[in-house]
Amino acid sequence: MKNRTIIITSKRTQGLGPLLFGAPTEGVEYSIIFFGDGVYSLIKDSEEYENLRRKIPTSADLFACKEDVDCRGLAMRIPESVRSLQYDEIAGLIMDDGSKVMNYG
Repeated sequence: MKNRTIIITSKRTQGLGPLLFGAPTEGVEYSIIFFGDGVYSLIKDSEEYENLRRKIPTSADLFACKEDVDCRGLAMRIPESVRSLQYDEIAGLIMDDGSKVMNYG
């Protein structure tokens, strides 16, 4: 199984679709991590979140930097399916799974 990690640091995710268009889904696990203003893309029931969900593989694991969510007052507005992680947990996730990392920001 191949691992791909995508890091999103901007609330503008319009270009994410072309990045993933044609990307393999069979035999590939995607982790998408949101940092900084990227966490705004995760506000549940927002147009941006709905667009994001249409662009990414349905099996992708979504993560948000807890510190960035908390400092923006978004903790209650992020879907429960998105896991909040501390910076050290995110570093461990990236380093431990041998993932190919793509930064989108």
